[in-house]
Amino acid sequence: MLLKLDSIKKTFCPQTVNETAVLTDLTFYVEEGEFISILGSNGTGKSTLLNLIAGIERPDEGEIEFCGQNVLKQSPRKLAADIGRVFQDPKSGTAENLSIQENLAIASRRGEKITLRRGVSHQAKINFRNALADLGLGLENRLSAPVGVLSGGQRQVLTLLMATLKKPRLLLLDEHTAALDPATSQIVSEMTDRIVKQHGQTTLMVTHNVDAAIKYGSRLIMLNRGRIVADVRGDEKKSLCKDEVLALYHNEIDWE
Repeated sequence: MLLKLDSIKKTFCPQTVNETAVLTDLTFYVEEGEFISILGSNGTGKSTLLNLIAGIERPDEGEIEFCGQNVLKQSPRKLAADIGRVFQDPKSGTAENLSIQENLAIASRRGEKITLRRGVSHQAKINFRNALADLGLGLENRLSAPVGVLSGGQRQVLTLLMATLKKPRLLLLDEHTAALDPATSQIVSEMTDRIVKQHGQTTLMVTHNVDAAIKYGSRLIMLNRGRIVADVRGDEKKSLCKDEVLALYHNEIDWE
C-alpha cells in the first residue's frame, strides 16, 4: 500500500461564522500503480485533499501514511522527490523567465542537496531533448526558448514532464486541464494518460469534469460535502455513464 488516509477531518475557520468543514471522516487507500480520478464540484475539498497528502496542510484529525510513514514526519526534501504535482494554472509549475532546458534541469534535481556542480551537462541536454521529443510537440528543438513564450497547453505538458521526470512514487494532478480551452484540454489529458500508463505511474487526478473522470483512470472516487459518496474501479467503472454519475452525485440513486 503506497498511501493510506485514515479518518481525515479538515475544517477551515473553526469556531467562527465562516467555519467550513471541508473534509469529514475521509478514509481510503491507494495501491502502487493505481490511476485514480477524484471527482467533485468546486468547494468539495479536492485541492485541500492533495495539500494534505503533500504535507502542505495538516489534518485536524486522522492520519495520512505515505510509503509507510506519517507524511508530516517526512522531510520536505523527501516529499519533493517522491511526490510530483501539476497545478491548474500552467504558470504555477514553471519559471517563465528561465529556458525550457533550465526548467527541466531544476526538475531533474528536485529533492537533491544543492551543490556547485555544472548546471546542465551535455548528457542532461540529450536526455531532455529525448524526453521532449516523446511528447511530439517540437519542444526538443527549443531548449533555449524561455518558458514564458509557450502556449498554455505547451507549458502544462512541460510541467507534467517536469513532475514525472524523476519517476516520483506519486503524481498529484490538481485540475490540471481546467484552465485550458477544450481542444487543448483534450490533448493534455491524452498526453497525461499516455505518460501515466507508460511509466505505471501511481496518480491522483482531481477534476470537476465528469467526462474526464469516467474516461481516465482505473478507479473513480467521488467527493460530495467532504465525504466519499462513491468509489468504483475495474469493470464497474468502465460501465459507468455520465447520467448515472450525475444522478449519484445529486443523491438521486443509491450506490451499491
